[in-house]
Amino acid sequence: AELLRNRLIVYFEQSTWELAYTGNEVLPFIWQQLNSELGSQSTFSIVGFDNFSLAIGNTGVNSCNGVNVVRIDDKIPDEIFKIRNINTGVDRVAGIRDYFNEIVYWTMPIIPTNPQAKWPNRLLIYNYVNKSWAFFDDSITAFGYFEQQTGPTWASTPIPWEDLDEEWSAGVQQAQFRQIIAG
Repeated sequence: AELLRNRLIVYFEQSTWELAYTGNEVLPFIWQQLNSELGSQSTFSIVGFDNFSLAIGNTGVNSCNGVNVVRIDDKIPDEIFKIRNINTGVDRVAGIRDYFNEIVYWTMPIIPTNPQAKWPNRLLIYNYVNKSWAFFDDSITAFGYFEQQTGPTWASTPIPWEDLDEEWSAGVQQAQFRQIIAG
């Protein structure tokens, strides 16, 4: 499930619904079907945005804006079918949004040459600004956010300031900058 503004969007394996508030004391909530074919087969694949959410379904990467659910992976239409379904493979798909780089990461177990392997072995990356896709071979099982509590000082930086590749005032150098961590 994902909150989209003041609406609760609930993804099922092969459909997407909204649990809508009615304001009626007798029947305060009702189910409204948004799509009967597109859903999310992976619980942790849902990535929320301001006006839509993305999810990995059994037929593609789906976008829901609260009214419609559509596939957005027309440039890579067959990639989702490579997710390994045995050994609870779909349960191992996880996604996260990188606000600074404006991309979404999904880790997924792709069918390998060794059919007994069960851990994620590939990253699917979606640049939501220019709508491009990329793949990386990597074994990541979980994502999260980390906000470093203190920023660097000139004295604590092991690199001389003239050799620093980033601006001293860049976001990634500041305290409490939201970073992606993975393990």
